[in-house]
Parts: sequence; C-alpha cells; structure tokens
Amino acid sequence: MKDFIEFNESVKTETAWMDMGSKPLTPCDLASMPWRMFINFTTPLYFDANTGVSMSKLKKPDESWEDFTKRSEAVIKNKELVVKKMREFFGADLRYRPKNQVFQFFNEMLKCPTRQAWTKPEKDFVFRGKVMKDEALLALKGWKKRGEFMVVTAPYTSEHPMQSWSTNYNKAVMFAMDGKTNMDWSLAQQGMRFDLTPVVIKTTTNDTEWLFTSDASNFIKKSCLSYGHTEREIIRISRATIPTAEYMVSVNSYQIMLDNLV
Repeated sequence: MKDFIEFNESVKTETAWMDMGSKPLTPCDLASMPWRMFINFTTPLYFDANTGVSMSKLKKPDESWEDFTKRSEAVIKNKELVVKKMREFFGADLRYRPKNQVFQFFNEMLKCPTRQAWTKPEKDFVFRGKVMKDEALLALKGWKKRGEFMVVTAPYTSEHPMQSWSTNYNKAVMFAMDGKTNMDWSLAQQGMRFDLTPVVIKTTTNDTEWLFTSDASNFIKKSCLSYGHTEREIIRISRATIPTAEYMVSVNSYQIMLDNLV
C-alpha cells in the first residue's frame, strides 16, 4: 500500500502532470509517471473551454487563456487515450484474444527501464483460476492430499500472451468455478458429464513478466471500468513456461475425475 500513496518528490507543482500530459505520451512515459501523476490520467477531469471552470487553478500565471485551453485540450485527449487503453486491457476478452496494438502498448510499459513502483507487483503468491481437461490434469504426476485439496507441482505454460492472476485466492476459485465442469451438480443430476475440472494454479511474481501492483489494478479498474476493483488483479505478460507452479484441485473434484474414468 505504501507505493500506492507515495509520489515522486520532484513533482512539486499542480501543473507538472499537465505539462507532461500535453505532449504525446509513450507507454514508457506512462510507466515512468509517479503514482499521483498517473492518477490524474485515469480520473475524471472536467474542463469548460469557455470558462476554464474546475481547471482554472492549473493555469500558469504567465499563460494566456488561449494557450491554457490548447494545453488542457491536449491533456484531455491524452487522458482519453489512457482510459481507452486501460479499458481495452482490463476488458473481458482482450487478454485472451488481444489486439496487437493493445498487447504492444502494455508490453512496452512492462519493458520500460524507468517504470515506477506501482507497475511492479508485490512479491507475493498469486493465483489463477481456470478449467482444465481431466486428461491433462491426471497426466500430472505426484498428486498429494493436503487438507481439502489434492496438489501437485508441475510446469505451467499458458496459451495466452497475457493472463489474469490475483493475490486473492478466493477470487481465483470464483473464476475457476465459472463454467461447465464436473462440479456442476445441477447438470450432473441431468446425466450430463464434462471432462473439465476447476483448478487453481499458484506461483510467485517477478519484475520481468508481471505488471501492476494489485492496489494499482484495483484503482484502475474502479476508475476506468467502475467494476472489478476487489479482484486484486496482477497481469502476467509472457507465454514462457513457469517451471514450478502448484496446481490445486478439491478432493471432491479429483475423485470425480477418477470416477469418470470408469
């Protein structure tokens, strides 16, 4: 939470973010912004071109109203671009079928050598909820019972260039259960069987493949999308294999997988 409220002490004036924002922004410019400056690009900004209401305090003493208006309009255009990118990035489908330009924009943020702390995930366990084919899960060797779960450590390779993970285990479970799986009792009672099982995958973060702290992603989603701000989401931008991920399946799901083999 510390980096969520701190900002670069070199940014001392209220007009600093507008000076930067009035010029074309690159993904690295965005990733290099102190958190407080970035907030200004993802929160509503009201500007009346005729009166300057609500933004007049950002006018420089030696700046004409005409120049101030032009600068403000350029800032608003940049803000709209940033919000659009965030909406596309955190939208429902684009992490799975990302438009090339969206993927490229955030990949450049990830690779930026001067990226700020809010773009770097906390060093913590993260979880990804999904469904997997029973055949693929049972092919993993070394399952062991741990409490209410069957667990196994094995490599994990995603087919998607960007994946949604969370520091909130319960959110991962919710996403894992969102689909037709062998745990859907209502369908099972109708004699319908599926060869899909909900699974939660657990790993740790690093600075080279992961983007945003969970606090930052919560704020961005609340500000730009108005929903999803409790997910504590962290984004992985890589298809590289995670060599030692932990797969977790409930004991009940595991037993159903075995039963379905009969």
